[in-house]
Amino acid sequence: MDLVDQLKRRAEEGRWIDTPAFSEEGRTTVLTHAQVFDAAESLAAVLAGQGILEGEAVALLLGDRLEWPVAFLACARARAVAVLVNPDASLATLEELYQLGEVSLLLVHDEDRTKLVDRRSGVVRAEWSLERALEEGPPSVHLSGAPLDSPLYLQFSSGTSGHHKAVRHRGEHLELFHRSVGESALALGPDDVLYSVSQLYFTYGFNNQFVYPLFSGGSAILRPERRRPEEIATAINELSPTVLFSVPSSLALTADAVRRHGGTSSQLRAIVSAGEKLPAFVEEAVESELGAPVLEQIGCTEVGNAICANRLANRSIHSCGTPCPGIDVEVRPPWDEEAAISADPIFKDVGDLWVRSATIPATARTVNGDIRLTDAEGWLRTGDLARWNYEGALVVLGRSDDMLMSGGISVSALRIEQTIRASGLVIDTALASIVGKDGKSFLVALVVPATAERWDGLTVLLNAHCRKNLDRYCIPNVLLEANEVPRTPSGKIRRHLVAERAGVLLEMQKGSEDR
Repeated sequence: MDLVDQLKRRAEEGRWIDTPAFSEEGRTTVLTHAQVFDAAESLAAVLAGQGILEGEAVALLLGDRLEWPVAFLACARARAVAVLVNPDASLATLEELYQLGEVSLLLVHDEDRTKLVDRRSGVVRAEWSLERALEEGPPSVHLSGAPLDSPLYLQFSSGTSGHHKAVRHRGEHLELFHRSVGESALALGPDDVLYSVSQLYFTYGFNNQFVYPLFSGGSAILRPERRRPEEIATAINELSPTVLFSVPSSLALTADAVRRHGGTSSQLRAIVSAGEKLPAFVEEAVESELGAPVLEQIGCTEVGNAICANRLANRSIHSCGTPCPGIDVEVRPPWDEEAAISADPIFKDVGDLWVRSATIPATARTVNGDIRLTDAEGWLRTGDLARWNYEGALVVLGRSDDMLMSGGISVSALRIEQTIRASGLVIDTALASIVGKDGKSFLVALVVPATAERWDGLTVLLNAHCRKNLDRYCIPNVLLEANEVPRTPSGKIRRHLVAERAGVLLEMQKGSEDR
């Protein structure tokens, strides 16, 4: 049995709801899972007709619209490997991802049509219409998809080297993902309507909007554009989702938006938070405004889903919950001295987070070749600092490597710092992620100028350089002038001191503005 046949036997009556921005004109389109499966058979026939090879990599640049689940299932049926990428990423980033994923074909959305484009030549090899496919129905001959133990899709994760890692997952992993969170933690069923702030190309959004609805028979609300707090607040009231999946920075702003709209009469029974550490005050504010428990969890691309999660039936507040079924989790002594001293001293037994799961591939591809992800016993070091609380739940304190959170997105500090240094305008620079009073994380860069340029003029030049060479979410929100960057004797950046110094400078700056 292949993946599509497995899914079709489980849930054909759930729905995907494709809705336009609430401030724009447009219609909401609703398709049952059965209709999506039929459309996928149609698109799979198109792919096969173009001579697609087994295991050939096809990048999905469709946005969070109905064509996305259709295209993913079509790739599965045609035995292609779906490559999940951000369609709004910079051209330089996309080219790096294409090379890592060995992408030969692109599926793009253009003028209500899905186009199969040759990556290298840019030639459109075929066009396909969802509307027409639904009118005509599925083809009479169905393809036989790849076995469940074959590579199904590829996602990207960043490492401390500043380069992306291409991580492959198999078809058999999807049911494990649903069992560990959708079933075990959230008890999802056919009556659930899921709304995710995280988009489909993220591991978090992929499970929230694709895996869980299919295996539970529930429904999912899709939107091609990024979800803004005001629109999330409106969607909660007008579309009645039962589970909201979000990140702390968005949750804080959503709670404010709900408050401005005079509260909510939502049908939410759970709010899931992941992507970065959830501040206690944000958790409390969100529960108060939205009237549903916040269930924090932590996951990673290498695992493909959550590692630990809080459950409706068993929640440990201010933690990421207990290990998910099928996941082994350990907190070991810190990897190095810098990791140890970056932990808050009020906590005891702080260490590095290690996980083991059947869904973690042994290797991943980088620009420097394949790298080993796990040790000889199958354990992966996630790069997080953590401890166990008295209830046996995991408390994550932050990153022990050079990955930082920017509004719920994990970014490479090394990569951004390298870009800033390449401007030729600075002697040194270092990044930190700061959590504001609204609970939103943002990037701050300490900058040691290399020129006598006035600071105001220098920031204009640096911001222009960053906009040209970095993705939007990688651009530092604040640039702060500094005399030096805190480093160890060996030259390693002391991230905890960078954050501390940045916080002091921001307070001084605010105090000066207030006067």
